[in-house]
Amino acid sequence: MRLLKHRLMLMFALVALPPTLMGVVEGFEASSVHAERLRDSVRSFAALASTYQLALIENSTNLLLDLSVSKDVFAGTGAVDELSCAPTLERAIRPYPAYASLIVLDRQGMTVCANDSEHRGFNASKESYFQQTMATKRKYLSGYVMGAGPRIPMLVLAQPVMSGGDQVAAVLALAIRLDMLDSGEQFLTLPNDGVVYLLDRNGLMLHGATVPASLGDSGLPPAAEIATARSGDGGTFQTTAKDGIARVYAVSALENGSLFVLVGVPKTGGSGRIDRDLAAQILLVTAIWISGVLAAWLGTRLLVTRWTSRLFVTTSAMSKGNLMARADLEGAPAEIKQLGDTLAEMAARLHARQNDLKAALEQKELLLREIHHRVKNNLQTVTSLLNLYSRGLKNEPAKQSLQEVRIRVQALALVHRHLYENPEHQSVNAKALLGELCQLIQVSSGVSRTRISLLVDVASVDVGIEHAVPLALLTTELVTNSLKHAFPENRSGTVTVRLTVAGDGVAELIVSDDGIGLSSLAEGGPDIFSAQPTTLGFSLVRGFATQLGAEIKTLGRPGSAVLVRFPLDAAAPQKPLPNERQTPQ
Repeated sequence: MRLLKHRLMLMFALVALPPTLMGVVEGFEASSVHAERLRDSVRSFAALASTYQLALIENSTNLLLDLSVSKDVFAGTGAVDELSCAPTLERAIRPYPAYASLIVLDRQGMTVCANDSEHRGFNASKESYFQQTMATKRKYLSGYVMGAGPRIPMLVLAQPVMSGGDQVAAVLALAIRLDMLDSGEQFLTLPNDGVVYLLDRNGLMLHGATVPASLGDSGLPPAAEIATARSGDGGTFQTTAKDGIARVYAVSALENGSLFVLVGVPKTGGSGRIDRDLAAQILLVTAIWISGVLAAWLGTRLLVTRWTSRLFVTTSAMSKGNLMARADLEGAPAEIKQLGDTLAEMAARLHARQNDLKAALEQKELLLREIHHRVKNNLQTVTSLLNLYSRGLKNEPAKQSLQEVRIRVQALALVHRHLYENPEHQSVNAKALLGELCQLIQVSSGVSRTRISLLVDVASVDVGIEHAVPLALLTTELVTNSLKHAFPENRSGTVTVRLTVAGDGVAELIVSDDGIGLSSLAEGGPDIFSAQPTTLGFSLVRGFATQLGAEIKTLGRPGSAVLVRFPLDAAAPQKPLPNERQTPQ
């Protein structure tokens, strides 16, 4: 329900929304510009931090390439010169403190030459860097490796030495000390809580430089964020690290993804004031917007809805029948008072009109009741006249015909009696109607109850006036036919009238007997109602079934039975069955 106060609040909210949104958008644009500058700064830090490592890896690669073609190390086709190999390796790495050791491995991973004595007899066949180099025939930079001698963390750069063909004759393995890589960040000016980490391909931290140094690895983002950043295009991302500080991180890949430089700068380090200004600006415009909406609600409450609520209570009472209810509008605006006076005047007119309609309805019901009563009395008069005429007749067939007509007239009179006894005058109870009708038929037919029993089993359902008359006449025809023809030569038996209602609102009327049955069914002929009827009784049955909108058919032996199916709620179609003239009503 759209209340007036809600509409006014919505209208003010919509009017004040554009300037509010403009202030919020401007604040976000300023924050977005600063955030982009911060991301550019972090990317620059990452590029600078990776410069030293890139130079070290490139220098290491060039060193291994020179040694792979040196005759002092390999004496043709990849064979190692045992006399000059070790001194040559020692001279090659001596100027570089970051190199821990340099060894030559054969195809089986055994050390054949080393710059120190600790690696003699060392087997690297199970090391990943050796296996990858042999498999790819390309240089490979390992992740975190614990050195065999000395026992310090390091990286291993492996370079294959090819023979005359396309085969690996040996592998040069250069061990790089991790503790010597920190000097790469000496030229960086990190802000407070800034971090720089070197990670291997598995996300393992190899070393880090933080401000302050006590941060250690607590400045690392969650492992899932690191994995996502490494699998992406090396851009920036924002997340909260282990120490609870929100940072903007940038990732720079080294050596085809073998190493990663991760740089993080606190998000609030340089933008705290701007973020605070943005939050204050958003809160201010939001507070103004909310204050306006509340002012609209309060003004609507004091000037409008307080009085309309009283009018609503009054109209609710009127809708429940109390047309004399009035609202207390003392102190209300003139427009509201005028509305209340108009409502009271309308209620007074409705009350008068209601009294007139009630009186007219009572008169109509009285007239309708009188009509049904007079129709019933007139039909009873016709019945009495038929009785008088039948008594004066000597011709038995004529006398029997008048008796049958009298039974049908009594059935009509019975329907009208039930109609005027019903307060609604629109329906009759099928159980009461058919029960009384069957008793009337048996008494009027003169058949002894000891010879032929008439059993009635009818559901207690209401039948509309459009169905009551044809249903009563149809039942009269079927029961009279069974009493007249099913038990010749004073035979005894039973006639059953049963009416049931299915779940879909379709009623089924079955009139059956255990007499001699129909001759057409006995001879295996078709249903008597599927062809043109040959007798007046069957014509009447089909005509009444048409008025009910019913399906009618005969059932098999023993005896005979007629099934009539008709809808209780739908109006019966007034259309005759094929090849049949319209039965007069």
